[in-house]
Amino acid sequence: PLPETLLVLQSFIIGFGAIPILWIAKDALKSRFTGIVFALMYLLYAPIQALNWHDFHMQAFLPLFFSLSLYYSMKNKWQKFFVFLYESIFK
Repeated sequence: PLPETLLVLQSFIIGFGAIPILWIAKDALKSRFTGIVFALMYLLYAPIQALNWHDFHMQAFLPLFFSLSLYYSMKNKWQKFFVFLYESIFK
């Protein structure tokens, strides 16, 4: 019921977007360290941080949904891929 709740939710969603990026980089490059570096680069990317500076933005959900759909397509888990792809395109 409070606007602050949306801002906190947005912050968590932006942070959770780093997890599938970590998984993708770790699987593709076979290095946990490189996965962590890519996840940190995502979190330090200025446009991602700008999403969180002012107001609530539905676009904050897109990096999480797109990266999860990419991850599940790499793992050939097509049902989860289509769920996250649908969420990123139609929501």
